[in-house]
Amino acid sequence: MKVLLTRPTEDAISTSNYLKNLSIESCIAPLLKIKKVRHKEIDCEEYDFFLFTSKNGVRKFNLKNKDSVDTKITFAVGPETKEALVNSGYKNIVNTNGNLDNLKIKIVKYLKPNSRILHPTYLSQNRQLKNFFHNLDCHYSCVQCYSTEKINEEKNLFKKFMTSENNSLITLYSSLTAHSFIDEIKKLNLVECSKKKLFIVISEKVKKVLLSFDGFNIFVADHPNEKAMIDLVLKKIRS
Repeated sequence: MKVLLTRPTEDAISTSNYLKNLSIESCIAPLLKIKKVRHKEIDCEEYDFFLFTSKNGVRKFNLKNKDSVDTKITFAVGPETKEALVNSGYKNIVNTNGNLDNLKIKIVKYLKPNSRILHPTYLSQNRQLKNFFHNLDCHYSCVQCYSTEKINEEKNLFKKFMTSENNSLITLYSSLTAHSFIDEIKKLNLVECSKKKLFIVISEKVKKVLLSFDGFNIFVADHPNEKAMIDLVLKKIRS
């Protein structure tokens, strides 16, 4: 059984290599493109906490006087984000295991009134988090350090997989990727072909995007991380 990887190229290659070591064949057709965005110079001393919700935020963020960040707590949403932070030299890391709800529960005990939180992300603002921190009398700021573009640069490969690989697996790691997938199957008239696949998705939020169509076979990973996604892929291939 073949697996379609729709993640951005760098992550898709990593997942493909992992699957290859498990003797699982994959097809890489990224449906999102990540681009670095130049942002204002950030002085570590102006913030009390740093918050990262994705590996891309870690990869694309530039920080002045980075050595002094060791004295501050950096929050990571999920093990992959934590691993990226460790690889980038961050040391004082608290992992909140995969989603914003867990973050909100765990972060409260660290905050004091007027705490200053910086969130490197793809958004210029995040109203949900801004309101959350505002209600705790804290100061929350976003810095946009990357952008996402819905794009399919492997249309022929994508179409070949969708039309010829019955009972194969499609992995979707984000709601943005799921929206891009929906756009592509509409444009390429592949909706009916999609109903012959098994979808492995990282969260209920991603599943909700796919539910705009009836007849899709969707399975949600037990946890919103790479390990749980791979575990579910293996389970479906072996069943």
